[in-house]
Amino acid sequence: MDKKSLEELIIRYQDEVLNGHNDDLMAEIFHPDFRGETDESALEMETQGDDVRAARDFMVELRSKVAELRYTCTEMHWDGDVLRMQWTVEGIHTGTLMGFPPTNRRFAFSYPNWARFKDGRIIAARSEWDEKKLADILGA
Repeated sequence: MDKKSLEELIIRYQDEVLNGHNDDLMAEIFHPDFRGETDESALEMETQGDDVRAARDFMVELRSKVAELRYTCTEMHWDGDVLRMQWTVEGIHTGTLMGFPPTNRRFAFSYPNWARFKDGRIIAARSEWDEKKLADILGA
């Protein structure tokens, strides 16, 4: 798959999975050997693991804690075979995250991410979000 097609795959993931909640599509977008490399322990979610199933379960759990959850990929550029992206996530804080009880306030948070691909699917990814920045937003 060429780089343009892989960028289109990310937009499809954004539109149909993250924002469209078509979680079954993750099996098509993510390689069966996918491994997530993001340390999400600070979010204090019940979902654990780094495979496609864990990524799907994480999204379902996050939607239960953030109403009107919406992702937007605002930038993409290639660094060799790695696609680097900038994401903005927004929603309403309706469940406990990072130990913070729900505030029912709308928030937005931006962070960088990267992905690698194999056979036209995402094989590895990592979000490099700032734990302190998100804590400040949720605890405000």
